[in-house]
Amino acid sequence: DLVAALLPPERVAGFPEQALDYSCLHDLPREWAAPARFYAYLAEPVLALRPDLVIADRWNQPETTERLREAGVTTLVLPEVARYEDARELLLTAGRVLGEEARAAALAADLDRRVARLRDGAEARARVRALCYPNFGGGGWTAAAGTTMHAAMELCGLRNAAAEGGREGHRPIDLEELL
Repeated sequence: DLVAALLPPERVAGFPEQALDYSCLHDLPREWAAPARFYAYLAEPVLALRPDLVIADRWNQPETTERLREAGVTTLVLPEVARYEDARELLLTAGRVLGEEARAAALAADLDRRVARLRDGAEARARVRALCYPNFGGGGWTAAAGTTMHAAMELCGLRNAAAEGGREGHRPIDLEELL
């Protein structure tokens, strides 16, 4: 999503196939169909695209990142984002790395305006407790303190039930705990 927000598709050598289901690319115009795709973050399929720069997440396989660096590919591993300020700084850093400082600054300013609007109405939701609970058939998870979901809830004025229960990070949660 970060790359798609900052770059036109012709500057992208490729992206993970899963991005079509789990990112903004799902809803973007057809020109994003042009860049190549790879199924898994493995050195061989990524190197086949001949990238100048690979942007990876800290959750990606570190062995692949190491192989890409050994092959001479500059690889930027994005840090974990747990607060709005982290996300904003990451956007500006990516803008610098990609040579799109002006675009990143404009996006950051737009985010600042949207966050201010959220905070303006947050007090009206201060009594609402919420819980993030995805379950894709392999058991449930929650996002507690120290996660972007927690930060989003705070921006909206919601109380994160998982964080209030003393939990931190992304954690499995069973139905009994949920109740």
